[in-house]
Amino acid sequence: MTSKDLAFAAIRRVHKDSMGTLQDVLDDLNELCGLCDDLIYAVESDIKFQETEQMTNQEKPTTWADMTPEEKGALLLARHNGKGIQVLDFGKWNTVIPSWSDGLAYRVKPEPKRGAVTLNGRMYISKTYPDGVFDADRNPLRAGDTHRITFDTINGDPDCDTIRMGKLT
Repeated sequence: MTSKDLAFAAIRRVHKDSMGTLQDVLDDLNELCGLCDDLIYAVESDIKFQETEQMTNQEKPTTWADMTPEEKGALLLARHNGKGIQVLDFGKWNTVIPSWSDGLAYRVKPEPKRGAVTLNGRMYISKTYPDGVFDADRNPLRAGDTHRITFDTINGDPDCDTIRMGKLT
């Protein structure tokens, strides 16, 4: 059964009680989620294999033929040491297994840019949010702030494994 078939089966069961129990719906949805996880993994693996970065205006790429022996040696050593090698293709840097063609520009894949974010905030309860909502800001502490959330970033994206929250004293 394909993921599309499972999704339609789950929807039909939700809309027609007589076609299945709640457990049937949950089983179908769990199976569908498992297929989605497999699909997401496959897509993520493909993206990692073909990581692409836009070339910046500051870069002056040098083709393999125009590189000095020292520049070529640095690339070869980086490859030998397991670093990623990128080739410039239509204005984008793509991570590849290099073939060292004279007409192509190569570089060592840059290290990811790491950063950190700190949010200070407090619970806010109103008629709109009777259960409360956490109101956070990147600015320095404000009167009434009770908690701090911090997390690291990699190339500007949050690293979810590093999220920490603590109570302000």
